[in-house]
Amino acid sequence: MSNRFGLIACSLLLALTACGGGGGAGDGSSTAAPPVNGKGSGSSPVTPPPSNNIPSNKSMAGFAYVTHVSPMTVSAFRINATTGMLSEVAGSPFTADRNVLPGPDYVTAHPSGKFVYVVNTRNSSAGGLPPVPGVVAAFAVDAITGELSEVAGSPFTADFNPYCLKIDPSGRFAFVPNYRNVSVYAINATTGALSEIAGSPFAAAEGWNLSMAIHPAGTFAYLAHYGSPGITTYAINATTGALTSIGVVAVAPYAGTITVDPSGKFVYLTDSGASRNSGGVLTYRVNATTGALSEVAGSPFAAGRNPDSIAVDPSGKFAYVTGYLGLDRVVAAYTINAATGALSEIVGALYYVPPGARSVTIDDSGRFVYVIHSGGIFGFTVDVATGRLSSPGNFATSDGSYITANRR
Repeated sequence: MSNRFGLIACSLLLALTACGGGGGAGDGSSTAAPPVNGKGSGSSPVTPPPSNNIPSNKSMAGFAYVTHVSPMTVSAFRINATTGMLSEVAGSPFTADRNVLPGPDYVTAHPSGKFVYVVNTRNSSAGGLPPVPGVVAAFAVDAITGELSEVAGSPFTADFNPYCLKIDPSGRFAFVPNYRNVSVYAINATTGALSEIAGSPFAAAEGWNLSMAIHPAGTFAYLAHYGSPGITTYAINATTGALTSIGVVAVAPYAGTITVDPSGKFVYLTDSGASRNSGGVLTYRVNATTGALSEVAGSPFAAGRNPDSIAVDPSGKFAYVTGYLGLDRVVAAYTINAATGALSEIVGALYYVPPGARSVTIDDSGRFVYVIHSGGIFGFTVDVATGRLSSPGNFATSDGSYITANRR
């Protein structure tokens, strides 16, 4: 079964990460076992700070947003710049969809931090009704309080079964992979409203178009398919946002999360594999001129961990991958070879996370790693020099489906 279906049950992301997330059931426990390396200890989860306080700008550094499938809401949290702790903002959670199941299950923030977008697949025949096209709800963010207010015209219609939403680095265009195609929208820089561009939706392989990543130069988009055909590369028209398919790379059939490193030189795709102790992280070099992908020597990395989510830190030096160690959920830390893109696991940097953990993300400062699980948001502090993680704890209690963290 695809990682996508586990995501609908519950999950998490950062603004830098690609769409997609991991599967896996859990008991909702919010207490993790000690890291494999014994560092950070297995101390009790950290207690979140009071939710109604609005700390000074010196202690706060932006917001994180989490969707909730069943209640059809999105929660907003403040990020503490010193500890990484999350405290829910006043008025949260906010209504993200009103009447069509399964509810919102993907969220991302605009590069400016001014807007938040929530995707609802709406692929359920609720009440015996036929399936309806999915939607994207758009919210304006109060820069002081973090409160969300739905923008005029929201929600905006997508096609059937949209899976995620990615925004180009300029913040001008939004890309939404659907079951059979990709919808592209122009973003109103003032209001955050979406307007579908001419020619949209653009053709894609029919099937589970689960994950998408945008090149940091805004020139190419990479769409990962669960099953065949693999990864489709698109050229992005810088003026209109239109997509032109320029090639397909065949990959293993269990594709999960795809992301591009900050330098734009490498693409990473998790492959969960057919069984618990299989899969790996497929790694590709990007042709800077054509956008074409070529697999690097040694790929796949993180082999045998059944990986489902990967996040690359803003410096491009480290990567964090969720997966399994036996029956336990773990996050492994890797260094990235700047010349080849190869991943090398940091010795001793393998950390247990709560059962039900799926998606991993890093905040924009690169100082905090978050992993969503069935009962909350588990977090670590990052040593920015070595990539190692410490101070594990439950950073917030939240039964979420996806998260994006934005420090602006």
